[in-house]
Amino acid sequence: LIQKTGGFQADTLYQLIGTDWVQLSEFSDLGIQHIQVKSDTILVTHATSITQYSASFEQIGTSIFTYGPDGIAPAQALFSNYSNKLIVADLLYGGVEVSPQDQFNGTLFSQSSPFPASSIITKLNVVEDVLYALPGGNEYTYNRPNLHRYEDNQWSSKELISTEFSTYVNGNQLLQINEKLYVSSDRGGVAVLDKDLSVLNVFNDENSPINDLQEGYDYFGVSGMDSDPDGALYISHTKDDAPLKIRTKNGAWTEISFSDEELISPKTSDLLYVSDSLILMIIIDVGVLAYNTRGTPSKLEDDTYKLLTSSPTAGNLPSSQVTSMVQDLDGEIWFGTSAGIGIIYSPENIFKQNFEGAQQVIVNQDGFNGYLFGTETIEAIAVDGANRKWVGTFSSGLFQISADGQEQLNAFNTDNSPMLNNKVSDIAIIPSTGEVFIASENGLVSYRSDATSSSEELTDVRIFPNPIKPDYNGLIAISNLTADATVRITTINGDLVFETISLGGQATWNRNNLSGQRVASGVYLVHVSTSTASAGVTKKILFLD
Repeated sequence: LIQKTGGFQADTLYQLIGTDWVQLSEFSDLGIQHIQVKSDTILVTHATSITQYSASFEQIGTSIFTYGPDGIAPAQALFSNYSNKLIVADLLYGGVEVSPQDQFNGTLFSQSSPFPASSIITKLNVVEDVLYALPGGNEYTYNRPNLHRYEDNQWSSKELISTEFSTYVNGNQLLQINEKLYVSSDRGGVAVLDKDLSVLNVFNDENSPINDLQEGYDYFGVSGMDSDPDGALYISHTKDDAPLKIRTKNGAWTEISFSDEELISPKTSDLLYVSDSLILMIIIDVGVLAYNTRGTPSKLEDDTYKLLTSSPTAGNLPSSQVTSMVQDLDGEIWFGTSAGIGIIYSPENIFKQNFEGAQQVIVNQDGFNGYLFGTETIEAIAVDGANRKWVGTFSSGLFQISADGQEQLNAFNTDNSPMLNNKVSDIAIIPSTGEVFIASENGLVSYRSDATSSSEELTDVRIFPNPIKPDYNGLIAISNLTADATVRITTINGDLVFETISLGGQATWNRNNLSGQRVASGVYLVHVSTSTASAGVTKKILFLD
């Protein structure tokens, strides 16, 4: 009998002797997924290994820790009926056939799914149009697999936990520095990966100032991170006496501590590098720490900082319970809080005497004026290619609002969309496609938006689909445009059929003319010009009979 718990490697195995269940101490704190008994041999599937035992519970041979690739996540291992090998159902690799005598040459014979190996996804990051999804977690969770990747319409999942880094769970942030990926984990520190997601190094208490909360507790408290254009890494370290840590591009570490009561071993969350050496770090239930290194991350003497709170004279945030923050395309900082959204329009003024703090957008709803999302707890904010904001809430679902927040464009929830939960954990957008990914505690969904990131020039304008079949009723996308480009569609004779302004780098057309009628088959011209009319290009669209 296996007693499963929510903790990692904290299961208990019992044996029925007579009428009594007796706990087997040999299997304590090992993590048990499945057991099979064949003759006098017991096959135990652990969380990260597979081991055979005799009837007296003595280990037989060497445990299986790999099939050839790094790390395994077996869900169930069985003795094969046709050979002396084992058949394994693995969360990462699907079906595997492996010999206990030659575990490094296992055979992968099927993939588990085209979807992530786990629905526990609370954090999303995009690097070079590739989406990375992480489980997140806290001091009392052991969430794994650690990393999922969505690239070229395919999902793959990677287990970062290994015999060397046995506590690498709760992955919560990912970024790229100099072609290497950095993945933070509150229980594992910061892992450095190559593009194949192989672990190159892990920063923890053995090789960095990322200290364990208690000796042997394996809680390193990395709650957020970001980087600057020079390749320096900034880390928020929760419950540590130096909550802000910096690793320069040369590999030198700097620890920054504070004497303010609210900043002594505080609980921290997300960190955002803004620009011009300005760093913002969420201090849970307090507000936001604004810190400026003045361009010298390893030199503290000239640094300055300010604690932004809900006080009108100290930040004017809608609430001191800040949940998220993002910088938009205009350089503004949007803060999600337990009382709606606050915006710092000019972050460069934070340390100036004329700094007015965060401002709230006033909107009219049903004839009444109020603050934007003033009664909502905001969980996540993302910015699309047209600078529009996607806002995830605690209980009301997902909203799309205009760039300035004055207009609600869309609202999605479990009643009117495939959303899995009205509590949104995180939002990420792939710039080149405009696809919006929404994470919740029930899993991940996506929505194909109509705005993409803009191009610098009109050198690669694309139209899709083209040519267009008679039975096609969807939108026609004109993409790879410059920001706010003018798009005019005419007949061969020059008669205007449709005109619009691009959303970020994309414009769409529903095939209707200016009178709302469907245009006839034939060839049409697409004239695109930049917002300043300094450059332009013409393409053709063919509608088939």
